[in-house]
Amino acid sequence: MRAVLVVVLAGCIGQYNGTFGAGKSRSQVVHEQAAQLTPTRIKPSGSWIGAVTTKKIRVWADDEHRAQHLRWQQEFQAILDDANDILAPQFGVRLSAELASWSYTAPIGANLEATLTELAQHDPGTDVFAVVALTSSLTMVTNDFDQIGVAHTPGRHLVVRGYSDVRERAAMETYFEDLTKSERDLMFESRKHHKRLALLLHELGHTFGAQHVEAPTSIMTPSYSIQATQFDDANRTAILTQLDQRLGRASQKTVAVPISSAPPPPPKATRKPLALDPKDTTPVIVVVVDPQGTRLIDDKPVANAQLDGVFLLAVDRSKKTRVYVRIEPGSPSEVVNDVVARAKAAGLTRVHVTED
Repeated sequence: MRAVLVVVLAGCIGQYNGTFGAGKSRSQVVHEQAAQLTPTRIKPSGSWIGAVTTKKIRVWADDEHRAQHLRWQQEFQAILDDANDILAPQFGVRLSAELASWSYTAPIGANLEATLTELAQHDPGTDVFAVVALTSSLTMVTNDFDQIGVAHTPGRHLVVRGYSDVRERAAMETYFEDLTKSERDLMFESRKHHKRLALLLHELGHTFGAQHVEAPTSIMTPSYSIQATQFDDANRTAILTQLDQRLGRASQKTVAVPISSAPPPPPKATRKPLALDPKDTTPVIVVVVDPQGTRLIDDKPVANAQLDGVFLLAVDRSKKTRVYVRIEPGSPSEVVNDVVARAKAAGLTRVHVTED
């Protein structure tokens, strides 16, 4: 029986009927698709020089959010910690959360704008840098930021929904049945974390004066994108200007260097070719560690979740896959050791460390 599987992922619908070109099996194509649907790591697009200011925000979880997310305090703090890893080095501000319960349930059919209005009346936020409301998840899967978050632009108030994962997880279980359970779980958690972090940064960006842009790589794209990695240059400048005004500090825009103007990683051609045994036809994965501690595969940065996914997929294809960890001069030894440990933890035993 031929199965037709439809899955809503990354803002698009993919339909596969069990027939694939280029001689690839269904399993091969599904593994490749899984790798393509693993989000890119969100990273700061500048380098802040100077003291980092810590500002308090107040976070209210309404009745429905608390009912749906029993560990909401820990979940929000984890995402805020990762958001601070972007905000502090890029904009010179770190946010500290005061967590509280809000006895509020949105009326049936009310949109997020109504909740935002109620939030501003409930807590004017005159004593904090921002006021956040956590509200109920949607029962559907959507990538439209307006459906899952809203904020005053610029302002102090923002509302974000909890993560709706039931239907997306069910879709993944169905479509990616060729993956192992651990591979599906890793992929799902990676997507969940990326979307929650992108949503919080997106709405915080609005409160700091950022506007929507169409670039899918920008945090400020109107719809969620797994390609989103950073704030675009125009919004980065707008956020810095707003924060300078609110914090009463001198502008440091001239020292916040966009990634686009930073030196690119060395091209493959500048690295010596690996001395591989031509008789050994097993698959090879090459991970480069640069002096900044960035892990690169095919000259593209990879986050921990992506790296683990690559290793797990490799094990699924062949446990004999060889992993070469190439060390550039000045590469942090702890990052190199971490890459080796992740490869071995995934089940890959043929791991080699080489120096460029």
